[in-house]
Amino acid sequence: MIANFLRQVKNKILLLFYNLLEFFDKSPLQKNNEDIEKYLFRIDKKYALRYLNFWISLMPDYNSSILSDLIEKEKNEDKKELFNMMLDAEAKKIKLIILKKKILEKKLTSVEKKALITIKKRFETRN
Repeated sequence: MIANFLRQVKNKILLLFYNLLEFFDKSPLQKNNEDIEKYLFRIDKKYALRYLNFWISLMPDYNSSILSDLIEKEKNEDKKELFNMMLDAEAKKIKLIILKKKILEKKLTSVEKKALITIKKRFETRN
């Protein structure tokens, strides 16, 4: 309960900080139907890193192996739906972290490359 409260306080402080940054130093707007990846590589590195750091910091961490074990034991449809939502959030966070490394021009490891490919396939099959 205290951890949840602290996470909420942290998120509110981050929102305030990034809103102040955005107020004094506006970043370029994203064009209609522009992919996040294209947008981040189009704008200045400073703005792209600010955008990525903001969204990465707001996303919670999930341990997917523990969650999948819980769902297999209970076989509840609502929990499966929640699990899939959590997996999607985790996949989006991984994708944002990989994009951040690309922007910083760091080399991706083979594991990160495989993760990016599987994430892309997962979202393509759902859409």
